[in-house]
Amino acid sequence: MRWFVNWKYDIFFFFVPYWITWLVIFQFSDLELDGLDFGINSALIIWILVEVILDGGHAWLTLYRTFWDKHTVENHGKQFLLGIPVLCFVVLFVLSLWSIEVTLRFLFYSSLYHGVKQLFGISSLYFAKNLKDLSEDKKPKQDIINKIRKWDLRVLVTSFYIPFIYWHFNMKENHPLQIGIPRGYFVETFVPLQYQMLPWPIIGKVLFTICFSVPLIYWGLLNFYQIKAKQWIKIIWTLTNSATFLMIFVFKPYDYLIAGGLLIIHAIAYFGIVALCQYRNEKLRSLNEFMSQYLKGLVPIIAFAFIQVFLIQNFIIHDDEFRIGSYVYDLYSKISTYPILMASVVGLLFTVNLSHYVYDAYIWKFNKKNPHLGKILIYNE
Repeated sequence: MRWFVNWKYDIFFFFVPYWITWLVIFQFSDLELDGLDFGINSALIIWILVEVILDGGHAWLTLYRTFWDKHTVENHGKQFLLGIPVLCFVVLFVLSLWSIEVTLRFLFYSSLYHGVKQLFGISSLYFAKNLKDLSEDKKPKQDIINKIRKWDLRVLVTSFYIPFIYWHFNMKENHPLQIGIPRGYFVETFVPLQYQMLPWPIIGKVLFTICFSVPLIYWGLLNFYQIKAKQWIKIIWTLTNSATFLMIFVFKPYDYLIAGGLLIIHAIAYFGIVALCQYRNEKLRSLNEFMSQYLKGLVPIIAFAFIQVFLIQNFIIHDDEFRIGSYVYDLYSKISTYPILMASVVGLLFTVNLSHYVYDAYIWKFNKKNPHLGKILIYNE
């Protein structure tokens, strides 16, 4: 088995975030999670760590892979790099004129799709890295390789979206996220009256278990018999994701766990993969010198993230705990009376996030536009 760097690096960035999420899930009872309320000091610490450093920071970290990366600038061109934020702003501006609530939901669903694509990308890297070590006589045929990669994607998508859809149809009334269908709505709306007394929660769990398990079992057998032990890291990685999605959407479906858990596993892995990519780009630097430069580069990134998240809290979410002075509320009150101005503010504040999703759909692909990625992430050149 081959790791990206070594077992310590990979476990810290790609597995520890899941264990943190599991620890939180099993730390609290359902009753505690239902009424979970942080004090001001704890809320401030969590806000800085989760919202500013992880959420905002990992979005701004895209600068390392775009404008601060000479390979990306040369291969993709400045028009592409500058055009994406402009296009994203226009999309967000138009959506915000229609409804700010719709804009926030659009960003939420976009972030979910973006997160699943990242997970598939890491899975593909482990697959390619371990596949190259097999001798030609043991390496499976290309059609088998293609089949396994397709099923890798299918299983990740299935293990994420089936629990997510299940969560949507089993939400509590007045759910804080306000993006799903309240519990019982489907049965009461679409099921004839004479069948409404059937044990629908049990039926739903049975159907969910079948839909969730069958692709996972087939995928596991396909990997085990065709690739054997060389792909154990990828198999463990995918099963870890599946178990986490099952826990946060089905067994402990609470706002803090869903939003925080998904963000933790995505953002920390992103910090790790970007650091690895930049380190191998800088061939002449020692690891200590690189980490010094990398951490210095994170200072303006975290500063940008702090400003962005603070303004979002005040102008979009209206969180009283993080307001500084009445002038902020006065400014919001004036701007909110002008729809075009308010739509512009929303567009500007979230352009970085949407641009991050779009950039990542291009800058991490192993194609002619990114010829250096295979060398530094798979072959360690």
